[in-house]
Amino acid sequence: MVFELCVTYENVYCEFGALDEPLTPRGRDRFTALLSELIQHPPIGATYDFASKACYGSDWFMPSAAADRKDALASWRTVFASAPLLPFHRAFFAGNASDYLNANMRRGDARLPNSVRSSLAQFDESTSASM
Repeated sequence: MVFELCVTYENVYCEFGALDEPLTPRGRDRFTALLSELIQHPPIGATYDFASKACYGSDWFMPSAAADRKDALASWRTVFASAPLLPFHRAFFAGNASDYLNANMRRGDARLPNSVRSSLAQFDESTSASM
């Protein structure tokens, strides 16, 4: 249902962070295959690419012991280092969240703290350097 909402509506995004599946090699393989399939074969009538709606989320509620999740980020990086998902690495870890937050329209907003404007500028520089 979340997938369908994401590919149908402009302002619906999906963040992954609390999922345990990518934390084990077997689960990571299954998750990578499923996510690759969803991204590469969108349903007929989809308005938006799921790859542009999926974001990494690091604010999970820690349902399992913290020690079990210490390598969570490394596991997610492994998922997006796989051949079918590598092209979406930057979008998943930063670009889609920037889009969700509508950061492009806020870059010059004087109400933003300098640290936020600086982070946005650094993201812009790293994005343009990698393209």
